[in-house]
Amino acid sequence: NCFEREQTKLEKFTSPGLLVKNQFHEEDKSYQRKVKGNMPKSKSERKAREESSSDEDNPRPPKRRSRTQPTKVNEQPKETSERSQLFLLFFASLLIMAVMIEYCADQNDYEKKNYGTDRKCDLDDRRGFALAVGVISLAFTCFMLAMSFLASSVYETIAPIFAILLFVLWASAAYLTTIKGPFNDTPLDLNSEINRFISRRTGFLGMWAGFFLSFSILKSRLAGAEISSMLGCTSCTVNVN
Repeated sequence: NCFEREQTKLEKFTSPGLLVKNQFHEEDKSYQRKVKGNMPKSKSERKAREESSSDEDNPRPPKRRSRTQPTKVNEQPKETSERSQLFLLFFASLLIMAVMIEYCADQNDYEKKNYGTDRKCDLDDRRGFALAVGVISLAFTCFMLAMSFLASSVYETIAPIFAILLFVLWASAAYLTTIKGPFNDTPLDLNSEINRFISRRTGFLGMWAGFFLSFSILKSRLAGAEISSMLGCTSCTVNVN
């Protein structure tokens, strides 16, 4: 009888149902320990985990891409180059004025030496026009340089107009004074031929230097207008779903 009772107890403990129940209980305990180990300890960790889980549950929609992206044009600053050109044009204007003053001084000496007259320098026609070009260009460049340093907005408004005026002025002056005179005339006195040659050549170079500088300023202004219009066109984009 004692042997039978021990055998029945052993059968109860080693029955298949009891073994499965014990195994499930052990797995449940290990799972609870694993969950407790993975639980965040601080509030910041809990918040971060909640946000990550919400992002996974509700993914954000992809951003819409535009069909035509605005092209970025690297517009280089042109104030420095334009100012340097204006400074050079300022010196070209001074050069023309100095040449015409020297021309008048030579003419007065010639009149006094040969005719004994003290007549003032005759600056009619192209000679007067050459001096007027130097004076007007000097005034324009001084005003533009002052505005470029003091009021840039005013300078950007008036610069295209003054660029056109300067180009027309220097183009007409270069044609009239270097092709028809006075910067291609023969010297009045053979004794002062070297001085007159230097004066004529200096005036010739000054006129064409002023022409090319005014052309460069006008060209940069036109190029700046094209770049600004292109930027205005490419800023419009079409959104695609």
